Amino acid sequence: MSSPRTVTFGSVIFVSLLAVYAFLALGSGMDRLSAQDPSRASLVPEILSAQAAQAEAALALAQSDYRGAESHAIRALQASPREPRVLGLLASAQLLRGDTWAAHRGFSVARSGGWRDPVTQSYWANDQLSRGKPQEAIRHLEALLRAQPYLAAGEQLLLAIAQDQSARTALLERLKTHEPLATAVFAVEGTDLSSAVALRGELLLDPQMETQPYGCAIAGSVIEGLAERQMSDRADAVAAQHCPI
Repeated sequence: MSSPRTVTFGSVIFVSLLAVYAFLALGSGMDRLSAQDPSRASLVPEILSAQAAQAEAALALAQSDYRGAESHAIRALQASPREPRVLGLLASAQLLRGDTWAAHRGFSVARSGGWRDPVTQSYWANDQLSRGKPQEAIRHLEALLRAQPYLAAGEQLLLAIAQDQSARTALLERLKTHEPLATAVFAVEGTDLSSAVALRGELLLDPQMETQPYGCAIAGSVIEGLAERQMSDRADAVAAQHCPI
């Protein structure tokens, strides 16, 4: 097994897991009810009990209670040992409390089935980026964008890739040859972040893209987004290169 590297998540773990907590709050409440009144335990099916433990783990992470999060995640794993998101929760708690080896092992197991888990995808994308393997990082970015295109995790990974010169070059080459990825990256209707729109404008104006105009179907969303945010000069430049009237 390869050794773990330091991986920076920013706010992605908290954003992703708070969403999990909100989704699973009902399960957590029912699980507490069964603990207070054992006679009602039959009302809480196994899957809901696992979801409740996931919710508790997510909440503990948001509160910076990493040991508590690890404990809840272990309980969730016992109830649902094949769920990749549970493995991602456990590995996240271990990573945030400083146990990088345990986290790396957990994410290694989660990777085989965690293609829809943004935390697992983020870990491996950053890991591959830090090892000088931009193509692998981009592959994880693609998987993340397919599963949840407007999640903060995807935006943070795209920014990290764009700021690494070798990764940026690889990304631009991939964008030119893989239309589904280009469509996902340059769709900005679901974001309110001006920085996200500006980044995509910057990518479209990169000298590496001069020989490949995308057309209005792909670039149009970015052009409109730039214009709406008073970045008219950049919008005009993108339009002239990719969507001339």
